[in-house]
Amino acid sequence: MKRILFAFFLFTTAATLTTTQHATAQTVTQASFTVKVDQMDTYIGAGNIATAKTTFDEIHQMMLNVLGVTKASIHSAATAADKTTYENILRNQIAIYRQIWTLKTDLAANRAAIRTKLQEFDLTIY
Repeated sequence: MKRILFAFFLFTTAATLTTTQHATAQTVTQASFTVKVDQMDTYIGAGNIATAKTTFDEIHQMMLNVLGVTKASIHSAATAADKTTYENILRNQIAIYRQIWTLKTDLAANRAAIRTKLQEFDLTIY
C-alpha cells in the first residue's frame, strides 16, 4: 500500500512539474496574441469555422499562459503595491476571459464581440 501511495505521489509531482515548466516556457506577447486573433478572425470571415476553432484553441492556451504569468507575478511581487496591481490585472483578465468563454460557443455569430473581448484581453498582457 505504501508503495502504491509513493508511486502515485511521484507521478503527481512529475506531472505537475512538467505542466509548470511547459506553461512558463511559452511567452505570450501582445504582438503574438494579436496575430492569432487576426488569424482566427480571417478564418471566420472566410467561413472556415473548423480552422477558426483550432485557432481559438491556440488563443485559449495563450490566455491561460497569460493568466499563469499574472498569478506568478502576484506571488513574486516585491511590494504590496505591486501585488495589488497584479491582483487588479488578474481580476480584469479573468472577467474578460469568462466573457470570451461564453461567446466561443458560436464563433461566426459572435465574431465581432469575441474580437472586441480578445482585444480587451490583449491590452492586459504585460
